[in-house]
Amino acid sequence: MLKEKQQLNCSSFIDSETRSAAMSFFESLGSPTSLGLFLCLKYKDDTAACSHSINPLLYTDHEVFRRDYLAASLLSKYSVGPSGHEEGRRKATIEKFFLCEDRLRLVARTFSNPVDRLTPAQLSQLEIAREKIYKIIGDGPDASSLEMDFAFGPGSSSSIPRRKAHPSNKFLSADVTSAALPLLEYFFRGVDLDRPKANVIESSRIEFVPKNFKSDRAIAVEPDWNIFFQKGLGRQLRRCLLKRANLDLDNGAEVHHRLAQEASINGMHATIDLSSASDSISTSLVRYLLPYKWFVALNTCRTDRIEHEGKVIPMRKFSSMGNGFTFELETLIFYVLAYSAIRSSGAHGHLSVFGDDIILPSAAVQDLFSILGVCGFIVNQDKSYADGLFRESCGGHFFDGIDTKPIYLKDPLSHDSERFKFCNKLRRASYRFYHTDVHNGLFAKPYANAKRRILRSFHIPEGYGDGGLVSHFDEVCPSAKRKQSRDVYKHPHGIEGFRVRCLLPVVQESSVDHGGMMIHKLRSLQLRRSLGGLFRYDSYRLKPLIDLDEIPTGNLVTYSSRVRYRVGQICVSRWLNPGDSI
Repeated sequence: MLKEKQQLNCSSFIDSETRSAAMSFFESLGSPTSLGLFLCLKYKDDTAACSHSINPLLYTDHEVFRRDYLAASLLSKYSVGPSGHEEGRRKATIEKFFLCEDRLRLVARTFSNPVDRLTPAQLSQLEIAREKIYKIIGDGPDASSLEMDFAFGPGSSSSIPRRKAHPSNKFLSADVTSAALPLLEYFFRGVDLDRPKANVIESSRIEFVPKNFKSDRAIAVEPDWNIFFQKGLGRQLRRCLLKRANLDLDNGAEVHHRLAQEASINGMHATIDLSSASDSISTSLVRYLLPYKWFVALNTCRTDRIEHEGKVIPMRKFSSMGNGFTFELETLIFYVLAYSAIRSSGAHGHLSVFGDDIILPSAAVQDLFSILGVCGFIVNQDKSYADGLFRESCGGHFFDGIDTKPIYLKDPLSHDSERFKFCNKLRRASYRFYHTDVHNGLFAKPYANAKRRILRSFHIPEGYGDGGLVSHFDEVCPSAKRKQSRDVYKHPHGIEGFRVRCLLPVVQESSVDHGGMMIHKLRSLQLRRSLGGLFRYDSYRLKPLIDLDEIPTGNLVTYSSRVRYRVGQICVSRWLNPGDSI
């Protein structure tokens, strides 16, 4: 009895406020699954409440499915686990990360001699994929525009933490691999600037971000300048995919939502998701599929080793999350593999790929699974759907054409910012599902339960985030923002708007006065004018591309905080009520 009690306590890790909100949500749904999860939370079996899943093939009614699906999904991404569980969660993530390496070792062996190790049908599919890749991206990157495509990403790099991740700081960073060092020297050709000497490092660094209470997500933090060059190659791949494969990666999620909704009605297409796709791209596969010049360019900018716990470990994967071209490269590879599966199966229909989310004709699924297995990829069977009435892709969840996108509670409701988010999710879901306001619908009780726990209540219109409760104009009756003479430049068309108090992220402003800011501004002007190089050569003399008067003044840099908030006031020009955008 004592042992059972200890196990029960170990399984309890959700705080009381989040538990109360989730129990109220489960109770309001009133389905067998939701009531079962209600009892799990009541008796503090939190592991079961966060791990439950349902099988869409067992449902025929969209409303019954939606209620069970909402219940099973609510805590599936909850990020806080049992106390002291962090070490075990991190260990599980590391094991999964390096387990992919063991699988890629077999892939490397296969592609070292594919003629002897693959069947004629598999070789034929891979040849179709190679030909398709060549048609999409050509024999190599476009050297004339590549320099204009180079760019830093928004996140951290090897020497720049996220809280300082501004291009002006990154332009003075020094970390680069020996293979990419010539690119760095070429970029600053003919420019004599007081910048740090290049610091050659040969590995990326592994870091972790929360995924759910069971595991984290592993991310490779790349050398500073390698990301700069990786983003340039990624942009070129993105343009090629748009121009020659009609894959718009800037708006691909919306396309997948529409296709998934149609597929849930007619069943003609399947939605496929992969497990650890970014960590499963084998170097040998990329070498086999891509034209030589493209492989050399991508290989020059990547890192082939990773640092973990002071050890540098060679990697068989070509790239992983954190690399500046991984998303575009995996989209390209999965697209051509799916294309070859469609060709070999004789199927007809749409093909669309967005990262590791694949939509293709259902008749080609088995051929796709076969070639993915040869290339070292594993299909996520829990999130892949080829039969039944349910389809899910890129965050769009549809059952027989009906929206069933779930609500997630990812973080504890310990701060007003999280309470606002949860309340707004309930109100938006009420309009999406039932076209009625939350006060009159299914989620009235969980909404009231979460709302009464808010310490300082603010009301905002739709479209301005979650810094307050998204509310109707009549609920708030906000005060008008009267136009003053000094506001004529802020509101040149006479728009007055309304004053609204809400939670705003704390921003840190810093005056940057170093060479990196100058390079950043020159680079911005260069991109705006679509010119190559920071400077131009005229009769062997170095001349600037722009006039000094064109350079914007001011060295103020703003860094945003993800976790700290302050109460502030904003002016909104038009009040958009909840449900108006649906």
